[in-house]
Amino acid sequence: MSRACRTRPSPASRLRAFWLIGLFCFALLSIGAYEAALWPGFHLANIDVSGEHLVTREEIIHRAGFDADANLWLQNARAAERRIESIPYVASARAHRRLPASVWIEIVERLPDGCVQTKYGERFTVDADGRVLEMECGRIDAPLYRMPDIREAVEPGTFLHSRPLARLQADAHALERLAPGSFLAFTLDGFDQFEATMRTGVVVRFGGDSDLADKARLVNPILAAVAGRAGAIKAVDVRALAAPTVLFRKSGPLKRRSEAYNGT
Repeated sequence: MSRACRTRPSPASRLRAFWLIGLFCFALLSIGAYEAALWPGFHLANIDVSGEHLVTREEIIHRAGFDADANLWLQNARAAERRIESIPYVASARAHRRLPASVWIEIVERLPDGCVQTKYGERFTVDADGRVLEMECGRIDAPLYRMPDIREAVEPGTFLHSRPLARLQADAHALERLAPGSFLAFTLDGFDQFEATMRTGVVVRFGGDSDLADKARLVNPILAAVAGRAGAIKAVDVRALAAPTVLFRKSGPLKRRSEAYNGT
């Protein structure tokens, strides 16, 4: 009596035997995912905000735009961050989601660097990167950057790609390090020469800014040397390091005059 030959089942035939089970498990997972997406427990329950000082919590939450009636975990957190970063005073935003349905929004604000004033009297606040923060200067006292007409479109949130402004900001910061709190306003004259106005009203003509530190060190000794006539000083000219001069205001019948400073 002969035995029937038995063949070993192939891997493919074994897999086919379990396809119904696999399909059933997939269907269960799909239903579970669908139910989880609709579960009210994943709907936004709370938003915490940190890092805000100049921007209100309400504005940040409004710009984030999270839908309170939708699954928090299916919403685009990066898109919410970009919307918050469109606020002029916001440098960066990070939205951290927490189980089951809370969000912590962490922001870093931009700090006002100064007030730009155009020759037409328009004023707006900028930060150190030249971003326009607002179309007024009510939040800051100084410094003041007096600029010629700016040809770029100016509105909150835009960046001014202005080399004169960048130069004024760099020079103003350098002077602040050399003489903290002494200077209030900064400008470039018609010949692209740097000038700074002190809080006392005295204009200091620096000219080029390659040797700004050496020129700045001359200012206080010059003012000290003419301390008796401090109220009559209009400007100090240190464009030529070897021959600084002092310009006096008109007094009575005398015309405005300048005097060389000889270091004594």
